[in-house]
Amino acid sequence: MLQNCEDMEEAGTAALAKVMLELQAAVKAKDIAEKERNSAEAKAAGDKARYDYNMAYEMEENEKQAILQKRHEEDMLEIRKELNQAKNDREKADIDEAHAIASQAMSADRIEALEKALALSTAKLNAVYAIGGIARSKDEKERDLRAEIQQMEQDKQDTGKEMSRMRLELLGLQRDKDRRKVDEPQSGQMSSSSRQGRRGGKGTRKGTGHFLEIIDEEEDDLPETRSLETWP
Repeated sequence: MLQNCEDMEEAGTAALAKVMLELQAAVKAKDIAEKERNSAEAKAAGDKARYDYNMAYEMEENEKQAILQKRHEEDMLEIRKELNQAKNDREKADIDEAHAIASQAMSADRIEALEKALALSTAKLNAVYAIGGIARSKDEKERDLRAEIQQMEQDKQDTGKEMSRMRLELLGLQRDKDRRKVDEPQSGQMSSSSRQGRRGGKGTRKGTGHFLEIIDEEEDDLPETRSLETWP
């Protein structure tokens, strides 16, 4: 019986030792699992922090890119607007210059033709006074010359009407420019080219007004005008 008790005690001690070993193994496994969990949580937290940082950086860069893109688009629109305005100003200046050149050439040619016709009529009139024995009477010759001079006067009036029409045409273009100048909005630093175009437009208007004054003076100084005033 005593032997049985000793055997039971040894069996209990062995079982206790086995349980202790299993408990130690379980505690060790638990520690390892906790370490692995903590490591995984730390890694996940680091990954999340990096992801959040990358997302914030990407959003910031996208906002900067959007702002730059919008600014470039606005600059392009402003440049395109200034370019179109400069082209329009150049076209209007070319039209005004072409009208002025054409009007001046027409006026010069017409004056030259009238001066030649007047010189021819004057020569005929002098020949009438110089020649006495001609078949036609002096009155008939004077009537013919008067008819020629009246025709020249009519031609002068037609020329004056044509000059007035061209002058009104040029003035109409000038008024259109003035109205466009008033209607155009003032721009910032990018409007330097427009201001230069407007200064060029002002010079064109000044030149047009000066040309109209020259036409008026030429009409007053036509030789046939002075001759008609002294006709008997």
